[in-house]
Amino acid sequence: MARDKDSELDQFVAQLQNEIDDEARKIFSEKVIEEYKHPYHFGTIENPSAMAKIKGWCGDTMQIFLKINGDRIDNATFFTDGCGATVACGSMVIKLIQNKSIEEIEKITKEDLKNALDGLPPENAHCAELTINTLKAALESRSK
Repeated sequence: MARDKDSELDQFVAQLQNEIDDEARKIFSEKVIEEYKHPYHFGTIENPSAMAKIKGWCGDTMQIFLKINGDRIDNATFFTDGCGATVACGSMVIKLIQNKSIEEIEKITKEDLKNALDGLPPENAHCAELTINTLKAALESRSK
């Protein structure tokens, strides 16, 4: 009897998740969905070379942690309490900066980030801005 209830619950959860995913596809690109469902380098770094934490006007907080070796990023992570679009932006920006020079990273714009995600709906464009602002603040915080 307990197995039948577990099976029914598992089926219900799977069906509900499929419905949520179908609704998300009406709003977000597949890249955004992939990034928020499976974020890249989500978490913190102990003793980062640089880091920043910014709270956006929407209430989401973005943190970016960088390990810098010379003029290159050795490791980078992000942490957010934000929505799926904010998670996707954090995840993608970390992919964009891996193994890049500081000079290359300083040139990344919110438009670059949105393009890497195959776009964001207008109501989520601020997520890219929050992420890029946090990245720039992290770069400014580094000890030179």
